[in-house]
Amino acid sequence: MSPPQPSGRKRLGLVLQEAGLITPAQLEVAVNNQQHFDYLIGEVIVLHGWLTKDTIEFFVNQWFDLIYRSNPMPLGHYLQMADLLNQCQIDQILQEQKVLGLRFGATAVLLGLLKQETVDYFIAHLKGDMASQSAFSAHELAKGCADRVRPIKTTRAEPKRQKHRRSASGNPKGREEKKHRRVRTAKQKSATASSAEVSGSLPENFDIFINDEENFDLANVLEMDDGNFSL
Repeated sequence: MSPPQPSGRKRLGLVLQEAGLITPAQLEVAVNNQQHFDYLIGEVIVLHGWLTKDTIEFFVNQWFDLIYRSNPMPLGHYLQMADLLNQCQIDQILQEQKVLGLRFGATAVLLGLLKQETVDYFIAHLKGDMASQSAFSAHELAKGCADRVRPIKTTRAEPKRQKHRRSASGNPKGREEKKHRRVRTAKQKSATASSAEVSGSLPENFDIFINDEENFDLANVLEMDDGNFSL
């Protein structure tokens, strides 16, 4: 299936491994099988079901020509040529790409249709101008830049409330009125607490009667009228 590789070209197995299409362990197995059963390495890989015959033939017959020339076609075109994506999968990627705003390769990886290694390998060898670009599409990058420089709008109600608070706190008359209200409130609380005292409380001048032994009369001191002491 696979003709001998011309000098100067990488071996097929190494190319497939670098592209993330087979693992190092699979390559080792393929090399051992090739030596024991006299198969070409591409044939061994196909027999194991790791890649399709069309993929092997693409890398054998077309890959080395493509990497040495300009490739103006979209990335999906070459992935379809390699039998790594079919038309249905490409349509799915394009549809999701509109929603996610990602580039074709990034969307394919996100959907689990390709490995990141495979996308990177194709871009590096076929679309070198894309190698250093972001995974986001140019449209989404431009949109993101516009969002970052867009000024933040503030409502008119917020400054008005702040202005009102500043005028209230900066008015001397307003501060004086607040002070009077606090004093009146404290007096009202004090009067309420005094009226709620126990009826057996003694008057403030009780000590006068205690010191005046001749005129002291406890019955007169404790005589009450509606909860108020009287003499």
